[in-house]
Amino acid sequence: MKYIQKFIHITITFFKAIIRLILGLRTPKGLLALFLALLIYYGWAIAFIVYGSIVKNPWFISIGTSVMVFWMAPLTPFWALTIFTTLFIQRVILRDQKTQSFRKIYQMYLGDSKSKSDDKLIALVEDKTDFADPTPEELEASNHQESKDL
Repeated sequence: MKYIQKFIHITITFFKAIIRLILGLRTPKGLLALFLALLIYYGWAIAFIVYGSIVKNPWFISIGTSVMVFWMAPLTPFWALTIFTTLFIQRVILRDQKTQSFRKIYQMYLGDSKSKSDDKLIALVEDKTDFADPTPEELEASNHQESKDL
């Protein structure tokens, strides 16, 4: 019974963290990136369910449903893949300068248990990718470009 309560607590905490991260996307481009990432990983399962419902084939419905239920579990890599894909699409493909940096995301969820190797990991990721905090000049240029587009 103790393990079940602990699992329920971990599951609730995990999904609250996912919701906070999704709400942190803040921009329409971020929500579009999340939608695209979900379609990449979940789209075929949803298509199986829809197709199975249309042609009344229980095999397609059961495969699509079982895939969705399995990947929704908190201990699967689905959410990590989806969030990193979302951030990649938002920052690199859609060129949204208001994307949260890897440093902010890392500190938001793992900031309390920080060690020296964590700083090296953050520096490595920010040096090798485009997930560093935007400079004030980049933010100003992004705001100027958005106002020009409107």
